[in-house]
This record gives sequence, structure tokens and C-alpha cells, in this order.
Amino acid sequence: GESECTDCMPGTFSEKPGSTQCIPCAPGTYGSEPGSVTCTLCNAGKYSVDASSMTCTDCTAGTFSKPGKASCSMCTPGTYAEYAGSSVCSMCAAGTFSNRIGTDMCTPCKEGTYSAATGSVDCKVCMPGFYSSHSGSTVCNECHAGGYSNFSGASECMFCIAGKYSGDGASSCTNCSPGSYSDSV
Repeated sequence: GESECTDCMPGTFSEKPGSTQCIPCAPGTYGSEPGSVTCTLCNAGKYSVDASSMTCTDCTAGTFSKPGKASCSMCTPGTYAEYAGSSVCSMCAAGTFSNRIGTDMCTPCKEGTYSAATGSVDCKVCMPGFYSSHSGSTVCNECHAGGYSNFSGASECMFCIAGKYSGDGASSCTNCSPGSYSDSV
């Protein structure tokens, strides 16, 4: 017979007295010490894919995991995980978007577009009479009186020429009526 018992190797365990063999730690768990009676769940943001793992691995940027997982999940469109080892994905901020899975950053909306809500998967185009002059806009601005934008996605408003005028949010200029004039540009 045996003169002594042997410790289970790291990555394995035995929980019952009188065991004749050690059991591999399941995926999503690990055993870092010899002689373990149980395996430990991988922390959130980490995973172990193989049985008998001695450590857990960080999820890559753009992915996340809950505790005890054998794999990481991709962030969904409208969300991102900037760093490795994330336990959750964050919503894209207003003014940005993500239209792909597994992204580690959101993209600012370009000039002439905007996103008002967090978690956007695309940017909306500014309508005629409105504009956004910088990337990352959360709203489109109304063209002021004397100016206009006659197409969607404008990054600036144009001025009415002499003899024409406009009110706020105009998509075109109107001719001055007989008996009136406009000489400024």
C-alpha cells in the first residue's frame, strides 16, 4: 500500500475523503494551489476555456464576462469595452456611435450629423435648415435668421444674398416683397 497521500496538482481538486483521483477544474474556474479541495470561479472580466486551468485570462478589449465564464462575450453595437478585463460594456456617449460588435471605442458623429442618445448605433443627419459644425454633436443647430441650409447634413449655414431674407431654421431665402429691400449679405 501507499505510505502517504499525494496532493492534487494545481488545476485539479478532490473534495471527498478517501479520493482515489483528482478532478480537473471545470472551464470558467481555476485551481492555483496544489492540494485544493475546490476550484475558484474566474472573476468577472476573466475566463478559462480549458479544464485543469491554473489561472484565468483577461477578456480582450471589446469583450466582457461575468464571473465563472469559459469565454468572453462581444460588446453589442452601441456599446464598447475600452480595456482588457472588462466585466461590462459601456454605452456609447451621446455624440458618438458604434455599429459593430466587439468594439473598444465609439466613433464621434461627423460634421452635419448628430446622436442625441447614449448607446447609438448610428448618427442622424441634420435636416435642411439645421447644421452641426463639429464632430461629436449631440444636436443640430438651427440656422439663424438671414441664413439657410438647403440640404441634409450641412456643417454650416449659408447667408441670404442681397434682396432676399430668411427666418430661423430656413431651408431657403425668400425674395423681398415690392416696396422692401435687403442690402446686407
